[in-house]
Amino acid sequence: SGNNVRSIKFECLQTMYDLTKDPDENSKKVSKEEVQRILAMDVKSIDFDFLVDLFADTKHGSTIKKSKYNINDIVTLPANACRNPKQETTTIGRLVWNLFMIDRVGLGEYFPYLNYTMRKSEYMKYESAVTNLLRIDTIDTTLFTNYIEHRDWLGLQLHSIITVSFTEKTIKTPDSVKKLRSELFEHYKDELDAGDVTVANKIEQELIKNMVYYIKDDPGFDLYNSGARGDINNHLKNLFLMRGAVQNPNTGKFDIMQSSFNEGLKKEDFTPASNSVVLGAYPKACGRDVPHYNYNLINC
Repeated sequence: SGNNVRSIKFECLQTMYDLTKDPDENSKKVSKEEVQRILAMDVKSIDFDFLVDLFADTKHGSTIKKSKYNINDIVTLPANACRNPKQETTTIGRLVWNLFMIDRVGLGEYFPYLNYTMRKSEYMKYESAVTNLLRIDTIDTTLFTNYIEHRDWLGLQLHSIITVSFTEKTIKTPDSVKKLRSELFEHYKDELDAGDVTVANKIEQELIKNMVYYIKDDPGFDLYNSGARGDINNHLKNLFLMRGAVQNPNTGKFDIMQSSFNEGLKKEDFTPASNSVVLGAYPKACGRDVPHYNYNLINC
């Protein structure tokens, strides 16, 4: 297929995203002198100590040394400084990414300066372009191996410095969303009791929209926004909002689970929760379909 079989997931993808994020209200401007210093460096000098010095808070005894920069601090890149034909406004994280993942790898003659946030979809476009260079014999396997080693090293080494996993804000359902959920459940009680999947989905989307608005600026949302792992319409919804519609194989209809997994199961959730396992996880584990009869484990 021409795809790279040595693929990356999760940690590396989130690192690439966080390293290349857009500036925000906390971003400062990096001095012209510091930009020139970084550009004048031998790209082989971009090692772990260099990255820690730029982006990590470090502690020596009781003394805490703050990082020099945030990853999305603003850089004015002069024309022709790093494969850019004209002056560009970028970030220090993107500058480091370009110097490391393109110039240090040895791919500078094939790519311009890439000045955008590397979400999963965008990063995989870059990786596909590198892979295609190998496929058409523009680069050899030695250079391609060098790319893989740089990608894995940067993605894994830098992950613990610049990324976060879940935060308190992203593992709790906000009170405002809980209040909205109760109001929607009350308003659509008859439809939910009847197993109306369309109405359940409408409620889910409204709750997701409000939850995302609440956490969109929190660092914990990077896990979702990067595309690295966690799905808003699945993981976030099921864990923190509501499980939603589950087919009942005995009736052929749907039961609407109004609880989230984070809240635990109510008595009325036992049957749909069991059916969810039997019709979902179980056949995947066994590698076969489960007949839609006699599999309602708890139907009291």
